[in-house]
Amino acid sequence: MGFDTARAARALSSEIGEVEWYSAHVFADRLMGDPVLYKNTLLQFLAALNARRAGNGVLLPDHALAVDITLTEARLALLAEAQAAGAESKTYFAQALAHCRAAWADTCTEDRLREMVMRLDHGGTNQPQKPP
Repeated sequence: MGFDTARAARALSSEIGEVEWYSAHVFADRLMGDPVLYKNTLLQFLAALNARRAGNGVLLPDHALAVDITLTEARLALLAEAQAAGAESKTYFAQALAHCRAAWADTCTEDRLREMVMRLDHGGTNQPQKPP
């Protein structure tokens, strides 16, 4: 029983560390303005989230995973759109909309996802907020 508790504690610690690492890197890469790094970090984060869907997570329940996956796919769609990659943007938005139903009970639309990401990432504007 002690080994199971220690194993669960180690898994929780690992999961928290991974979430913190990706959160910091996604934020930094977005602010640094390098779209290649930002996209790569988003794709790595998406892969890590999808790996957690297999039931290997301790901290992130299914709903939290669905929210993070949906928002990450929406961020990838917006990044592709900003780079004039329309087909790629449509693909990511379609994936985000498919996962959105597991994240929120009400109707999901591309405009709603766009608004949520802009509000979360930029305080509701197209530009990052400057500190006071």
